[in-house]
Amino acid sequence: MRKNVLILMASAVLMLTSCWDKAEYVELVKLGVCIEKDVDKDYKILDLPSYEYGEAEIAIISNVDYDLQIVDEQEWLHVDQADMDTIYVSYPSNNGFARSAKIVLSYGHRVDTLCVRQPGRYSMTISLAETEILVPAEGGDYAVDVLTNVQTRDLAFEVSNSKVVKNVELSNNRLKFVVPPATSRDTKVYTVTVYAVDGWGERVECVLNVKQQSK
Repeated sequence: MRKNVLILMASAVLMLTSCWDKAEYVELVKLGVCIEKDVDKDYKILDLPSYEYGEAEIAIISNVDYDLQIVDEQEWLHVDQADMDTIYVSYPSNNGFARSAKIVLSYGHRVDTLCVRQPGRYSMTISLAETEILVPAEGGDYAVDVLTNVQTRDLAFEVSNSKVVKNVELSNNRLKFVVPPATSRDTKVYTVTVYAVDGWGERVECVLNVKQQSK
């Protein structure tokens, strides 16, 4: 019995040795931007120093011939690949608001993304000519001036109760809405939030309180 066990063990060793001899050496793929990843993001971030034009050199760790592309065709960012280990970015002055562009490096299923962010010469500002409106029980049509350096098409709004504050629209830097007659015996306060999001995903907002008297 012991002899049979020894023979089986020897056969297994010979089989493993034979398989190892025939196996090809596979090198692990290395691909990545030499920047620490933000813990709250699924990509890495490179913040450019100012809104003025400039250039930056980005180190890459790679042992493969990777593909490189700019997401969403952000024409303001120009990318040159000097070699496998370095890419250069150049950019014009940003005379608007903060903007960003994503560079994607890929090889097969391996992907690394770098978000290049450039501050703007100006910051978004939004405010309202009035921050609170008192509405009588019978309701009515209302309009408030929006004081902002953001174009109207880039503004958006949220309403806390769209069944009460209706027909909301933004037009020519004016916030318009309709409040129907009150149905409650208590004074109610609703909100309309006007906001915009810059190229870094940061939100700027202001809030209008709409206080309707009871019926």
